Amino acid sequence: MLKTLIRIRLAAMKETVMRRNTGLKRRGGRGMRILIGLAFAYLALCLLMLIGLLCYALAAPLAGAGLGWLYHAVAGLIAVSFCFMGSVFLAQSQIFDARDNELLLSMPIPPRLIVASRLLSFLLLNYLYTAIVMVPAAVVYAVQLSPGPMFYVGYALGFLLLPMLS
Repeated sequence: MLKTLIRIRLAAMKETVMRRNTGLKRRGGRGMRILIGLAFAYLALCLLMLIGLLCYALAAPLAGAGLGWLYHAVAGLIAVSFCFMGSVFLAQSQIFDARDNELLLSMPIPPRLIVASRLLSFLLLNYLYTAIVMVPAAVVYAVQLSPGPMFYVGYALGFLLLPMLS
């Protein structure tokens, strides 16, 4: 039941993004959805490139100066800031102002599952924000400095724990 509620919640978020009116009188069809999808893909690519270039400029000098921990701290701080900004803007509308409260509470679904599905879908979005920062940072560090296997374990653990801060 929880898996279904999360899937429905994520589909509703996607539909909210795709159905935004841009001031036009008519509704956009399939072409408009493709255009919006391409715009989001372009935005994601730009963010990944921006973070990748920032990390590329920081990795070798900081590691060479013995400050590799600072590189990881900067990447983690950027990831937490993305999560925090996303949380601030989405928490009110996704968790507290849900339009389907009356409908879901009238069904034989325990309220704890409803709340859990909202919080878990929110957490999945925070993992997406974290991945936008941490994946390019890890790739750049791995390519430039060839770290040992403990680096990957530590980065995976950091990736799992960072969204919890926001």
